[in-house]
Amino acid sequence: PSTPGNVQQSREAARKELEEVFSGASSRPGVEASISAAQKAKLALSLEEALFRFFKGQVSKPYAQKFRALCVSIQQNPSVIQRLITGALSPEELLQSATTGPANA
Repeated sequence: PSTPGNVQQSREAARKELEEVFSGASSRPGVEASISAAQKAKLALSLEEALFRFFKGQVSKPYAQKFRALCVSIQQNPSVIQRLITGALSPEELLQSATTGPANA
């Protein structure tokens, strides 16, 4: 069973990894180059919080699998970052698309 400390550590690690994914993806075509570190941190926080809510406060194997799918979705379609910033795509919509296909909706 996960302890509260382990859950927090896992969630913080997920946020940091998302920030790294945003950094790598934001340098590709289709994304404004002016995404600040603060914007990346805010996006990472909102996505991880949506993921945590999606799994009803559980950090488990399904959480980890969905997290990986989310990272792949962002890496394969970096324009998602811009859509998240502008509000054209919500974190919840991205989570849904991360398992159903590319986030092109």
